[in-house]
Amino acid sequence: MSRDAVTHGSGPTIGYRPVPSLPAICICAFSVLMVLVVISCGDASATLTFETPDPDTNVHEIVDLVVDASVNITNVSFYYRTTGDYTLIGEANLTPPSFFGLQWNTRMVPDGEYEIVANGTIDTGGHETATVTGIHVDNTKPNIAFLKPTFGIRVNGIYMITMEADEEVTALDLYIDRGVSGFNFLAKAVHVNGTNNWTYPWDTTEFDEKEGLGFLAIAMDAANNEGRTTVLGIDVDN
Repeated sequence: MSRDAVTHGSGPTIGYRPVPSLPAICICAFSVLMVLVVISCGDASATLTFETPDPDTNVHEIVDLVVDASVNITNVSFYYRTTGDYTLIGEANLTPPSFFGLQWNTRMVPDGEYEIVANGTIDTGGHETATVTGIHVDNTKPNIAFLKPTFGIRVNGIYMITMEADEEVTALDLYIDRGVSGFNFLAKAVHVNGTNNWTYPWDTTEFDEKEGLGFLAIAMDAANNEGRTTVLGIDVDN
């Protein structure tokens, strides 16, 4: 092995420093390269996050279930439960770059509160899960009925249309059939505080005389279920 003298200024030689051979230099460089390759190819931590629905949400009919997944999750399954065991909803479809989702037909389950779980398979083995709670399924249509007017009644001036609906109703729309083009939107009824009644003051003076008018009422609850009812044969005499 060759050696170089190590000196201090012009003083005497005090030791020797070995010079590495070419093969040794190559092995050292290759080792550094291997370390860099291993670091750059490491797997990121698996993550799974619900995009929809939000916790404590009222839902009905068809509901979108969507999660955002890290790149090392290869597939996702959705499950629901109220109490006890989980029931498979289905296998999700991938929407690039990172969203897995499916549509859940809530009409296939009873009304009630549910927990939804997404179970993702990691490409290196194992699973990652995400949970959303307080999903309130409600597919029951609200009840609604006309109190006034009734079939065959004659009205004039300002007439107070009155309906009764379930307490879960959050909005009520009125439509009128003038006998020309079917039902057309008339107005939004107003809830009477402390009761289950909804009212609208209808100005009949736009008609001199008109027979056979009809009304359609559509009531909606917090889950957007619709209840409908009609009353026909209303005559205006101004």
